[in-house]
Amino acid sequence: MTAGAPQFEEFELLISNSVQPGVYPVQVIGGLAGEAEGTLSLDPNAPDIQSAVNAIANRAITRDQLRQFGGKLFEALLAGRIGSKYRTVLGRIQSTDKQLQFRLRISPPEISVLPWEYLYDPESKLAIAISSDHCLSRYLASSEPVRALEIELPLRLLIVVSDPSNLGDYGLPPLQADQEIKHIQEALEEVANQVKVEILPHAIASELRNKLRKFRPHIVHFIGHGGFDGNQGMLMIEGPDHTARLINDEDLGEFFVNAKDARLVILNACQGATQSSTQALAGLAPHLVQRGLGAVVAMQYPIPDTASLSFAREFYRALAQYYSVDAAVAEGRRAIKLDFGSDRPDWGTPVIFMRSPDGRLFGPAETPSESTTQKQGDTSVTVIGAGANLQGAQISMGNVAGGSIIQPSTASGPEPKTQLPGTSQLRQILVDNFGLEDIKNLCEDIQVDFENLPGEGKAGKARELIAYMQRRGRLSELVSTIHRARPDIQG
Repeated sequence: MTAGAPQFEEFELLISNSVQPGVYPVQVIGGLAGEAEGTLSLDPNAPDIQSAVNAIANRAITRDQLRQFGGKLFEALLAGRIGSKYRTVLGRIQSTDKQLQFRLRISPPEISVLPWEYLYDPESKLAIAISSDHCLSRYLASSEPVRALEIELPLRLLIVVSDPSNLGDYGLPPLQADQEIKHIQEALEEVANQVKVEILPHAIASELRNKLRKFRPHIVHFIGHGGFDGNQGMLMIEGPDHTARLINDEDLGEFFVNAKDARLVILNACQGATQSSTQALAGLAPHLVQRGLGAVVAMQYPIPDTASLSFAREFYRALAQYYSVDAAVAEGRRAIKLDFGSDRPDWGTPVIFMRSPDGRLFGPAETPSESTTQKQGDTSVTVIGAGANLQGAQISMGNVAGGSIIQPSTASGPEPKTQLPGTSQLRQILVDNFGLEDIKNLCEDIQVDFENLPGEGKAGKARELIAYMQRRGRLSELVSTIHRARPDIQG
């Protein structure tokens, strides 16, 4: 963990499809709180809900109305045992320096489309998304973890500007792209040697494909306009003549099919995060995450350029300090609130969709060493995934494209003789050398509930066990346990 970056405890809620109209099962999944089940009783089409959503979208809602709406969402979602678990875990971390990583996994599209970023706790009188001890994200579970990525610094950021010559035909104002680019560059000054920025001034399809292929960015920041037409998210790029061209979410996703290094996309476009109320994951942002990106940040409602600039400044400043991407979004939201007040709904407009288990997409370069174990003060850290291949500024990004530096377990027992490789190879080692009953015994040894792990069969359980341990910073403990069970394994 880099000094200054927040540490977390997680609180993850899974909202499943309705069992009857207006009633949705809710589960607390793992974390410090432990497991719990409850229900969300909410009619997303109720007149008061729809009225509030429309008022937010039109920026015609008062602070009291916003709190009333957020309170209604909070009390419906965190009812009964779910709320008790939340209060318990929140109470435990409030005496520490940790933040609560509040993740929502929402299956029903009619529930996902609601702006949960405005959750308001009436008891504590705080909005979750801008609370100093929370960071709120939408989590999209995947059958496959975010693929491992080795990067050689500097981190590559591509800024794409779409400013068609005929915006006035659509009733849209000119962009302030130069100002936003300036804020991004200022935010990255402290790590200028670790981040390389290139700018594509015109988002013409052929030029964008060429830039993605040649520059191979890790982060793509899109500045432009977007919208939503029926069940299709739309983004405005430029045609060869620099007039507007609209592309849907599927076409946008095609740009990233071969962009193997891309891990994060920022869609600074009005309604870029909007989802369909009738088709799950139909919006621009979640569709990109489904195509393999670790995280996408987008705007679910129109946002003034001034608020967008505040968000970009703090978001990139936090990323430059190696915050996780969801924590960086929280910093950006709080910047909007502090700059413009909580009586405007703009702070809840940025939404983050993540497939990365802990949001850590990249980290600082490590000092070269011939050993896989390095000293930081009095703490020994083991580089998982990089192994002896750590050369110069090259870092193995592990399963979350970053955060591959894991503190070894303090549990008793011999340290592994050989450092195991990244998560995909670790999964293969489990599949090749352990039966299903053996994996169950491993879970017992490290106090993981085997029966509650998602996944079917040996390969599915192995994948989910690795993901579970990684999200809790316990991969080295799993590595040690594997070596104790199979000391002959070489890897």
